[in-house]
This record gives sequence, structure tokens and C-alpha cells, in this order.
Amino acid sequence: MSALEPLLQKAGFTDYEARAYVALLYKSPQTGYELAKTSRVPRGNIYTVLQKLESRGAATRVVSPDAVRYMAVAPDLVMQRMRTSFLEMMQDLERHLQSVTQRGDGEHVESFDGYDNLMFFAADALRGTKQHATVALHAQESLALAPVFSDLCQSVTLTTLCLTDCTGPCQSCRGAIHSLAAPVPQDRRWFMVVADGAVLVAGEISGDKVTGIRTRLPVLAQMAALFLQQSLFISQLLQTGQVDAQSLPSSLRILTRTF
Repeated sequence: MSALEPLLQKAGFTDYEARAYVALLYKSPQTGYELAKTSRVPRGNIYTVLQKLESRGAATRVVSPDAVRYMAVAPDLVMQRMRTSFLEMMQDLERHLQSVTQRGDGEHVESFDGYDNLMFFAADALRGTKQHATVALHAQESLALAPVFSDLCQSVTLTTLCLTDCTGPCQSCRGAIHSLAAPVPQDRRWFMVVADGAVLVAGEISGDKVTGIRTRLPVLAQMAALFLQQSLFISQLLQTGQVDAQSLPSSLRILTRTF
């Protein structure tokens, strides 16, 4: 099997369509009989498969006095057509989905699992920020969201509370950067995004296990925003020497570095 065949199947081709198109790419033109042999598609199916390839714009016919043969359409043209068709389908799907989606009032808490989901929902909340976003995160997540932070800083105020015990600013951190060593076990990382004091995305990362929540519930979003504001305020007081670090609870070790 060619490495192309499973990729074509992921793009929407059937197994037989992928086999036939790849065989035509290697040798064109071919009769249906020849193609059945070179593609390993059963002879009883080959003409139906060829009709589907023609409708996809992936194959054309070459008519001659002795036989009808088939040629593969150039891959760049096939890809261009597939890309256009996919975008049109997605736009149509989006219109239909929005017509049936009921808008909730946001008075609920959604839970989810998975690192990709956590980063996706965080990026969505950040991109929807109108005025100010505050994030508390470790260096790994700061790096994952660096492109989003770069775009965000051009239009809104961003405050970053780095939970990694860095000796200097991370290259991926943006905005007003503060440092805090949180009392979290070594094998876990905390993550929090508060957008405009109205949207909260938070999670805990422990190896491959990632659990998170997102909500517009005012009490949770505002409490999270207040927690982050207080943490930043304590860090600033320590930085200026207005608060003695020894007076803090032993369970919380806040660094005095502000980058």
C-alpha cells in the first residue's frame, strides 16, 4: 500500500478511490481493465470507482478509436478543488449549526479532559478578550499559547503570573509578567485564564491526565479574577519590601522577582 492511500482516505476518498487515483498517478492513461489490475480494485467495481473519481475532478477520460482510457488529474488541481469544496462545506455547516444552536445564559460550569482541549478553550477565551486578560500558568503552557499572546498584546492589556520558578522572563511570556512559585506538587501544573473578569478557563495538568473547566458563571469568574489580583498585589508588595515574606503562610512561597 502506498503511503498516499491512507492520507487520501482521511481526506474523504474511499479505499478503492484512493487505490485507483494513486495507480493513475504512477501510470496514465490506463483502461479500466488495466487499472483494475494495477490498483488491486475488483474489476466489477472499477468503473463505478472511476465515475466517482471523475466527479471529484481527480480523473479524466481520453477517448480514442480503440478504447477509453483514464488519466489522473494533477495533484495540485485536485488539492485546490478539495480545499475549496471543504471550505464551502464548512461554511454551510456553520450556517446550519448556528440556526439550530440555542444560546445559553452562561450560568453553568463545563468540565472537560485533555491538554488540547485546555489549550483550545484558553485560546478561544483569550481571543474574545475586549479589555484585559490575566493568566496564571507554567512555562510549557506559556510557550503553547505564545502566538495567541503576541496577537492579544496588540489590542488588550495582558497580565501574566508565571507559576514556574524562572530565573528570568520566559521568551514566550507577554504583557506585564510576574513570578510566583505556587504550592503545587512537583508532578502537577496549574493553569488559569480570566478574560475581562467574565470568562474563566482553568485546569490541572498531571502527566497525561488533564482536567479542566470553563465558565461564565459570574461568581467563579470574579472570584478567580480576585484571586489573581491578590496574588499579583502580594508579589508587588514583596517586591517593594512593604511586606515581609516571613509573614506569609508557609504553604505559599511567592517569589519577589518581577520581570
